[in-house]
Amino acid sequence: MSIPEDLIVSSKSPESPSRAASTKFPYATLGQGKALLPVVDVRVRLPSGSEFPFQMLPDSGATCTTIPRKYAVSLGYDLRECSTEKVDTGNGKTTHYVAPRPLQAMIAGREIELMPRFGNIGVAVLGRADFFSEFYVEIDERRRYVLISPHDP
Repeated sequence: MSIPEDLIVSSKSPESPSRAASTKFPYATLGQGKALLPVVDVRVRLPSGSEFPFQMLPDSGATCTTIPRKYAVSLGYDLRECSTEKVDTGNGKTTHYVAPRPLQAMIAGREIELMPRFGNIGVAVLGRADFFSEFYVEIDERRRYVLISPHDP
């Protein structure tokens, strides 16, 4: 797991308000071969109280945070208790299991609730409904990093 580099983004003029602290994450492979991908380090709180580290792909095309279904039980979910939803994805139509309760996650020192879905995907993705509503996301493909900044409360 990479260690995020915290940055303070300064404003361009003294009259404009400064932006909240930002966190920078380097690209990683995510177990998908040698290709580097934009990732965000996420620590998920398990029902036992321990934490489960994830590297997740921020995906502005994903409405919801979606996690490979093989992790559902480890994260404290029984798929039989989840409702199902038919969805259109970049890989075609499929069915996702909708978690009955949120997942507590720590991202860049901020605790947020993720409302996960579980599906037949290879990597966990952070979606617009929860992650993007909490953070402004910049991806620098040339320099290979992701910069996230919390939205104002």
